[in-house]
Amino acid sequence: MSERAAESDEVARPYHHGQLREALISVSLQLAEEGGPEAISIREAARRAGVAANAAYRHFEDLNHLRGEVAARARAQLRDAMQAELDARPRRRTEAARAKEQLSAVGRGYIRFALQSPNLFRSAWMDCSMPDPEPSAWSLLLEALDGCAAAGLIPSNEREAASAAAWSLVHGFAELALRGLFGPHDEASIDRLGGKVLALFLTNGTTAGPAPRRR
Repeated sequence: MSERAAESDEVARPYHHGQLREALISVSLQLAEEGGPEAISIREAARRAGVAANAAYRHFEDLNHLRGEVAARARAQLRDAMQAELDARPRRRTEAARAKEQLSAVGRGYIRFALQSPNLFRSAWMDCSMPDPEPSAWSLLLEALDGCAAAGLIPSNEREAASAAAWSLVHGFAELALRGLFGPHDEASIDRLGGKVLALFLTNGTTAGPAPRRR
């Protein structure tokens, strides 16, 4: 069957995997998982979906459009990994301990996702402009920092700086761990080291301190 005939057949019948656009995103996500952002190709996605490349271009203006969709899906998986850590975290008695554990769980989920799915982690941060569904990875971090502020662990008026510092910390740690700069790539040891690094974020040097007394 020629490509033109195959394309015509794809238009005439319901796509057997569901919507073609969704199928193309799904196979592109697989490509990203296999080889990172560089592996994403509209032609290869179309081939795996069983349609002509021209059919794929009806759903995506160009490769950047497809990459943006893949990045958004990868970030959704990152968010789910962070949420799983939040759901599994131990329940602490004090507000401060709960806030610390919430922030630590968010960071652990971020780092573990990077270690377990390095190609998807890289793909999550491709240049793109696709909005993320809520709650996003970013919103989970902000919620954790709000809890820290309420518990007096960080200054409430430094939320922007705290969010930038926390994100930079976990993202930088994940990137360096993936490059092997913290020794052999043993997930358990890297996980322990990551926990200690996260704990340093909330040392006495970053706490808000007692509120000033009113006169």
